[in-house]
Amino acid sequence: MAVTTGTAWDLVLNDTSLTPVRAALSPRAAYQDALYGRAVVVDLRSARRRARDGDLPDEISSAVVDRLELGLWLRESLASRVLLLDDDGARAGRLARGSEARVTSVDGGFAAWVAAGLPAA
Repeated sequence: MAVTTGTAWDLVLNDTSLTPVRAALSPRAAYQDALYGRAVVVDLRSARRRARDGDLPDEISSAVVDRLELGLWLRESLASRVLLLDDDGARAGRLARGSEARVTSVDGGFAAWVAAGLPAA
């Protein structure tokens, strides 16, 4: 059934080609969501990068997942919301856009996390 208003808005209301775009979450919003258990931050960075740049703090809900095993982890995870984190946000953004609705990325990745003054271990 089509929605009709009798105006130019009919084009917008009935356009099925528009798909919702999930915007990346800011590092501060991601930290707050993970701190209060509303989301799990999944760190996709390599072990070498984590050793060099630092890990996510222990006080937040987080997991370290190899990007090649992300699909399996998502199928097995009971988390209602998943926030993907990588070095700069590029790869995590692509993975989140191609994933299910509960998955989004952290804007700017770990570099933005540190730049925002958020804790790192």
